[in-house]
Amino acid sequence: DDGGGGGEEKVTKRQKNTRGENEEEEEDDIGEEQGFSPLKIPCTCKVTPCTQILSNKAIHQLLHCFKSIEDGQDRHIVNTMFYLTLMYRTKQPTSIADLRSVKGSNKFRLLGVPLCREAFFFIIKTNRQTFGRMKQHYGKEPVTLSKKRKFRRGPGIKGQLNEVSSFLARVAAENGFPVPGGRSVVDEVFLPRSFTKKFVYDQYCAWFISYQQEKQELQQLRQQHHQLFDMHSEQQLHLPPPPEQPLALIDPLSYSRFARIWKNKLSYIKQGKSKIDVCDNCSSMFHAKKLDDLADHLEAVKKEREAFKGYLLRTRTSNGQSVHISFDFSQKLRLPMMVHDRRQLFFTSGKIVDIFGITNTTKLKQHNFLLEEGRWPGDKSPNCVISMLHYYLNNFMLTDTALPNLRSLYFMADNCMSQNKNHHVIRYLAMLSMMFNININYQFLIKGHTKFVPDACFGLMRRELRKHDVCSTKQVTEYIRASGRCNEVVDTLDFMMFDWKRFIDQTLVKIDWDNVHMNDGLDKSFEESLRIVISKMKVPDIRLIRQFEFRAENKGVVFVKLDSRDEWTKFDLHMRTDLKKEELERLRFFSIPTPILSSARQEQLKNIKRHFFVGDMVPHKDDFFNAEMPTQSDAHVTL
Repeated sequence: DDGGGGGEEKVTKRQKNTRGENEEEEEDDIGEEQGFSPLKIPCTCKVTPCTQILSNKAIHQLLHCFKSIEDGQDRHIVNTMFYLTLMYRTKQPTSIADLRSVKGSNKFRLLGVPLCREAFFFIIKTNRQTFGRMKQHYGKEPVTLSKKRKFRRGPGIKGQLNEVSSFLARVAAENGFPVPGGRSVVDEVFLPRSFTKKFVYDQYCAWFISYQQEKQELQQLRQQHHQLFDMHSEQQLHLPPPPEQPLALIDPLSYSRFARIWKNKLSYIKQGKSKIDVCDNCSSMFHAKKLDDLADHLEAVKKEREAFKGYLLRTRTSNGQSVHISFDFSQKLRLPMMVHDRRQLFFTSGKIVDIFGITNTTKLKQHNFLLEEGRWPGDKSPNCVISMLHYYLNNFMLTDTALPNLRSLYFMADNCMSQNKNHHVIRYLAMLSMMFNININYQFLIKGHTKFVPDACFGLMRRELRKHDVCSTKQVTEYIRASGRCNEVVDTLDFMMFDWKRFIDQTLVKIDWDNVHMNDGLDKSFEESLRIVISKMKVPDIRLIRQFEFRAENKGVVFVKLDSRDEWTKFDLHMRTDLKKEELERLRFFSIPTPILSSARQEQLKNIKRHFFVGDMVPHKDDFFNAEMPTQSDAHVTL
């Protein structure tokens, strides 16, 4: 019996192992039933994987805890990590340095279980670099479990954000002015240059302190007001009880937060820059505080800019039937130009090179004429402007391949009367419209607000030229072509200047000599009679007109607008209407002689060449100035 009973209670070692395996399988089945599938966690332990001690349920719960942690929340990561790793230890650590006291390969712990580095980083969803950065940043600080956000907003912060926005909007309304020209998409506001961010922040601090004091005074008045009523009257009037604690004064926001709010919330308020547009009207109205007149002026500027954009859009969607062209002079260059300028060269008048750019605004391609001193008249008169414009049109626009498809030309220039906005250019465009049977529009932006595409191309040139030592026009040509895809240099070897004033006057004049002499009653010379007829071909008040239009079906007539919002007004130019393009062949009889440099100027350029061309500049001596040029006394040109 004893043997039998003992045999029943005795359990073999093999049965125990079998029972343990069955219990583990049951736990795994339960975990899978609850949605916790087994995971393969990387482990570098050589003998026994360190993750076998943790169940699938515990691993899934840990992964879920770290799943919602976003990148950059290092504080949250390190707090959560310490809370999970060290919560079962008897001694509470005070810094990350306590982790280094754990010896052995498994120095990381989760739920009291030692883990290797790879398994630990896999579970907490981080890497070695992030963990090292956290140790470096928080190694000397005590670790506490924090459930708050990294950037906590104190009491009243939200209200202060609204107060800063309203304060900046009020400053912009009182002291700012809108961007001139209407070139920006957003309605920007420019503050005066003296209104720096630090200056505006100091004003905000002073205003905020006075604002807090006013709020405190109002609260005291409210408390005094409530003391006049008893509880019965308060209940009848339903007055709120007075606050027990006085209003706590809040400090103004820091400068960094103030600047961040300005940048993120009110980015359209900017500090004014020097020479955004050079407009005397804007400056006088702004200093005289005539803000209504300034707003009307800028509205007119915006309308003209919108008209220009409309013409440009029309040309870009016309399939080559219309082209928009802009032209302007650039700032003078003086050669040689050096990156590290010498003092003696700074006070020396170098060789002058002018640049005239004609831009195909439709295709954003600009052709530049390099006008070297001594190779052109140098007066920037209508003769020079029309000569270069006609050369460009004759070689790039009015060609045999492009002319059959061309229907309209749109021109744009600044308001310089001696160069662009004069009767000679107007007559030339009228003649061009009749000879080639095309429509021509000639637009001018408001004076002082004429920034357009040629200025951008000139800026690219300047930026490239400032990087190099420039000694000759050959180098200028190379650097201009390297400045951008939009810039090209015109080869002016076969280019000549013509006296377009005389040619246009003699070509467009429609004279009845008998009537001229009869009306005046005197016999006058040819020049005087011609002057009388030409005086009738002028458009009145040309300074005030901003748009001219010549239509192929209305020959000898110009349509003008004082403003883009006005209607077209018709003027008769009293000129011939039977012009043919073959008449342009007579231009060769109107060539302009090129003035020769004086002997003193040539000697001055020789001295520059002799004293400043050293080292790498020596090969460019002959390109800078040719000493064998004839003097002014030897030059003679006949027409």
